[in-house]
Amino acid sequence: MKAEQLGEALKHIRIQKGFKPAYVARRAHISRGYYNNIEKGRNVPSFEVLENVARALECSLCELCKLCRAFSENSTKKVKEKHVGSSINEIQQLKVARYH
Repeated sequence: MKAEQLGEALKHIRIQKGFKPAYVARRAHISRGYYNNIEKGRNVPSFEVLENVARALECSLCELCKLCRAFSENSTKKVKEKHVGSSINEIQQLKVARYH
């Protein structure tokens, strides 16, 4: 997984959930600057930090990896949005099922 793809996936999830970068950083116990650099592909987080970020985004690491793969396998934006959008829907459906 490349840093840029990870950053794209994190940003996409964050925007879909309506979270601000500062909110995610605070929930993940990292600085805003560090989180912004992860989203921009400038930093590669440790596994522990990645776990905390995924938890802050209310997303599993498995789903995050799937989104990263979707960004790496598809070169056109339209195809990426289709794959990522369906993965986001799957995440939301899992959450609904978990609480019922």
